[in-house]
Amino acid sequence: FCGTGCITGCDEVNEPSCSGSSSDTRIIGYYSSSAYTRTCNSWSPENIDPGLWTHLIYAFALIGSDYRIAQGNSFDTELYPRFTGLKQSRAGLNTLISVGGWDAGGTIFSDMVSTSATRSTFINSVISFMASYGFDGIDLDWEYPAASDRGGLAADTENYVALVKELKAACGNRYTVTVTLPSSYWYLQGFDVSGMEPYVDWFHFMSYDIHGTWDGNSPYTKSVVQPHTNLTEIKEGLDLLWRNEIDPQKVVLGEAFYGRSFTLSDTSCTAPGCPFSSGGDPGQCTATSGILSDAEIQGVISEHGLTPTFDEAAGIKYIVWNENQWVSYDDSETLDLKRTFANEKCLGGRMVWSVDMDDNTSKQASVNLNAAGLELIGDDVSANPAFAVRKLSATSSQNAVNLVSYWTDCAAEPQCNAGFTLWTTGHGKVYDADKGVYTGDGCHGGGKGFNRGLCVESDVQAVNCQWYGKAKG
Repeated sequence: FCGTGCITGCDEVNEPSCSGSSSDTRIIGYYSSSAYTRTCNSWSPENIDPGLWTHLIYAFALIGSDYRIAQGNSFDTELYPRFTGLKQSRAGLNTLISVGGWDAGGTIFSDMVSTSATRSTFINSVISFMASYGFDGIDLDWEYPAASDRGGLAADTENYVALVKELKAACGNRYTVTVTLPSSYWYLQGFDVSGMEPYVDWFHFMSYDIHGTWDGNSPYTKSVVQPHTNLTEIKEGLDLLWRNEIDPQKVVLGEAFYGRSFTLSDTSCTAPGCPFSSGGDPGQCTATSGILSDAEIQGVISEHGLTPTFDEAAGIKYIVWNENQWVSYDDSETLDLKRTFANEKCLGGRMVWSVDMDDNTSKQASVNLNAAGLELIGDDVSANPAFAVRKLSATSSQNAVNLVSYWTDCAAEPQCNAGFTLWTTGHGKVYDADKGVYTGDGCHGGGKGFNRGLCVESDVQAVNCQWYGKAKG
């Protein structure tokens, strides 16, 4: 980041280093309300499993011409209370409203932050909005202040700090205030991150979309395929924050539940660094060139019988199909690498864009977030039976203390401890929340009759419970 002639700030970066599990503190999921009207794999708030998250963020609200917070879609006012109502299913869950996003543009933000009066109008409307719909905080996603290609002005940098300072003063301890940051220096240079830090609860670091078809439109990059969540480049982006001595506990690492896709120019050249001619073919549900949801990517892998290529150094996987289609993405293996990285850098959480890019059983979220050992909090197994069993689990009956439910060891006739009732049986692997791993090889070795029993506290009352998905292992 420092070229010839750089005088100061080019010394070695003092990176934070930890040995704990700091990033498990916050597990945050964005919900894109545009998924509500997708023609397939559509998502409503009720599709979200609240037991997988500590915070959920509704995206996006906008800023109206009167500088007040405004809904982004006609149906948002219907979805807001359904979204914040997820808190009834998980004690301690917090919901935030995100204002902005790429499609919001930058001009309206520049205008809103330009004077004390317009900032006050916006802030007052936000406080009223959160109180009306039950949100616990606001996420500011201005893309991007002071960026000439986004309608930004030089004054944006200072004015944005003023907005955040005044907003936090109005919110106090009652409401959370977060700010979303880009990972590239090109856009990050418009943020006074150090100036904002005292007034935000944390930053969301968008460590995705590092590459895409836009690389072909820049004089600084080439029209070649590159993974958009490259761990090496994520590290370099975070170094910009460490140079400014930002507290890593105030940094939440972004993770992507989607991939950036391309159409290759030369079918004989398929590795990262090979040329592309355009974005990849649109997915059936996302219906946009250059992007595929995790659900769509898994569908491609299954349909074509593909074996993904794993780049461990970059912490990504990619696949090639139909000769010229290429996409990079993350799965449980690469997301675990990113979780380890986040913990080693002392980061204060991990966030996902976006929960609705998963399949409708939250397969990706379940595998990724179970690594944090999250458990549903409450007096029932889950208000959403589609996800009830897999979070409240244990290796054996010896782990049953203080759990609402647990899986037994493999046995011909599984037995529950006193105070627990056998609800059902299964023969798959079990997640050990204490060790952060899936255990064993299932119960297949013991013969057809061997199963694990799901033991649930006898006083638990639940209705309309059923299995979703299919057996795995």
